[in-house]
Amino acid sequence: MTFAEVLTSLIDAGLDSLPGAGAEILSDRVREIVSPVKVSSDGWLEVMRTAHRLNLPTSATMMYGHVETIRERIEHLIRLRELQQEKPENHYGFITFIPWPFQDEGTKLRGKRASKAHTTDLII
Repeated sequence: MTFAEVLTSLIDAGLDSLPGAGAEILSDRVREIVSPVKVSSDGWLEVMRTAHRLNLPTSATMMYGHVETIRERIEHLIRLRELQQEKPENHYGFITFIPWPFQDEGTKLRGKRASKAHTTDLII
């Protein structure tokens, strides 16, 4: 089934909003480390794009403070803004943005933060 078919079926069954959890950082480099079995960045954005076309309100998250760079954080925000700008007029799009810091206690990523060399790379 396509994303539109799945979402339409869920809407018909009573779904009235789509949580945007799972965005993590919209960088495939980061996603391969942090959440290797989740959909790609482009795939996540396409699900949200489809929801916006169906006028299904969504949210977006940003889990930061693990292996991402400052540049990747900024790119994440830019990608969300660009997708919000694509939504059809008078449609909901993103209604909530939830940034949250990564909690590494008890994870394999404990202590594996991005290096200083990368975190200060702000050239876009």
